[in-house]
Amino acid sequence: MQFKILSLDGGGVRGVFAAAFLAEIERKVRRPIGEYFDLIAGTSTGAIVAAQLARGNTASSAEELYLRLARDVFHRSKACLSARVVNFALRLASLRLSWLRGLDGAWLLRPKYSADSLRQALHEAFGAATLGELRRRLLIPAVDLIRGQTIVFKTPHSPRFFRDRDVRVVDALLATAAAPTYFPPAIIRTGSAYCDGGLWANHPGMVAYAEVLSLNRELALLSGQSTCETSEISMLSIGTGARPYSTLLEPNTAGIAQWIPFLFDVTSSSQSQGTHFQLQYLLRDRYQRVDFVVPDESWRLDEWRVAPQLAHLGREEAIRRMDELVPRFFRVPAPNFAPTPTTPEFRTGGPEIPLKQT
Repeated sequence: MQFKILSLDGGGVRGVFAAAFLAEIERKVRRPIGEYFDLIAGTSTGAIVAAQLARGNTASSAEELYLRLARDVFHRSKACLSARVVNFALRLASLRLSWLRGLDGAWLLRPKYSADSLRQALHEAFGAATLGELRRRLLIPAVDLIRGQTIVFKTPHSPRFFRDRDVRVVDALLATAAAPTYFPPAIIRTGSAYCDGGLWANHPGMVAYAEVLSLNRELALLSGQSTCETSEISMLSIGTGARPYSTLLEPNTAGIAQWIPFLFDVTSSSQSQGTHFQLQYLLRDRYQRVDFVVPDESWRLDEWRVAPQLAHLGREEAIRRMDELVPRFFRVPAPNFAPTPTTPEFRTGGPEIPLKQT
């Protein structure tokens, strides 16, 4: 039986593209998009869309949320006095060093944005819902800064997964969306600190593929069966803009200051591209990628003014790909998902995956 994965990239406000794309497909099939997938994976902004779909909400509601809140979330607070002094010094220095132009004193001293508006928006959308209450299997990559490890927040779709079932959806999303320098690290419990899963899995498709293989192995060990055959795994992957990152750096001055304005974009774009090529090789025609080319540098991941244009691109791409994708992914809904109970032996300690939960 076919096992269908939906993978949603990170990319800030450009997540509007994915939400609008899915909302347009949804208008065609007249059923919540999440019902068609066995597993949904999302990183950063993609995780916000993914969590809404996994909860049973429509893609249209995800699109409306993005369009309404883009400006509120990506809103700069007034620069403090020290930041204004740094900005003045940068402007003077940029008269002689052109690569200093555009650097922001406030951004150098603290995160570019507060997480308060994002937290409030997510709370309005999800309330106190936990990962254990979602209706679809969900994966959310992040980074645990205290342990110095990658982490994947997961719904309890295996009896071995006891750690995350009571984690609030809002907390997991704040963790994966805490892009370094854009938002402060997210705190879930006292002493913890998490940041953006885009640092290692901006395209979470490989995380999702590995998860299905792990579930197959677990079921084979326990019952001699498997979730699906490897040849039955298919994936719809939606990006947030293929941004050309060819950049000419001055060889003798390519230090951290010159890298700052675009380092995160280069990192996330490179990771998404690399994962895309790997999944093409592994899944062949069972892997479908939807993306667009970012028109120019003004379409930054925090440029809320282009949200309506991003929605338009998403809708138009959905119309263009409709005849190809609907028969592959949206003809037959996926089987209903119910969280698995935790067995006593897994409650008492030991790693969740034998494997080990990342």
